[in-house]
This record gives sequence, structure tokens and C-alpha cells, in this order.
Amino acid sequence: MRRRTGSCSGQWRSRTCTRPGTARAIRRLHELGIHSVLLTGDNRPVAEAIGRQVGIDEVHAELLPGEKVEVIERLQTEGRTVAMVGDGINDAPALVQSDVGIALGAEPTWRWSRPAWCW
Repeated sequence: MRRRTGSCSGQWRSRTCTRPGTARAIRRLHELGIHSVLLTGDNRPVAEAIGRQVGIDEVHAELLPGEKVEVIERLQTEGRTVAMVGDGINDAPALVQSDVGIALGAEPTWRWSRPAWCW
């Protein structure tokens, strides 16, 4: 950011990066007849760029947690079985609504497999 005549101006650049192998995994899902949908709270231009980059069939951006649930309910009403992969607390309602919920996170998985009394 630069200061110019009493106001701030700046520029923010965002790169659309995905993990290596993501596009290959999406192609494999398509080969299996699986329709891919991206549900994200991220802004539309970034979400659409990522969707194009990896070959996502349907992109929904700028969603609040409840709106993700609404999209999943619509897909289920259409007779689809929904597997949701989520990586944050905001994905919890959508993970619960989906037929299969897959939660990813920074915590090691062994922590969640231990009984509560081990804490």
C-alpha cells in the first residue's frame, strides 16, 4: 500500500493455486461418472478460475455456511448422493447435511481417534 494525498491506495493480487494432482483426481472422478461441485465462501472470480483450472462441473461461490447446506439439499432433492469434503468449522453444517462427510484439517487425525479421557 502507498499513501497518496491523505488516502490509501493499494493492490491485492491473488494466485489461484491448487495441490498437484487435483485436476487428475477430478478427471478420475468424471471417468467414474461423478459430478463435481465446488461450494466456497471465496469470491466468485477466484472460485471460477480454480474450477476451470481443475475441471469442476459446477461452481458456487461467496456462500455462507447455510447456503452450502441449501445447495446440498437441492442436489439431494434431485436424487444425488452427496459427499462433502470440508476443511473448516464453517463447513460443519454442510458436512452434516451431506450423505458422506469428509472433514480435513490441520489437526493430526490421531488426536480425533483417541477417547476423550486421553486428553
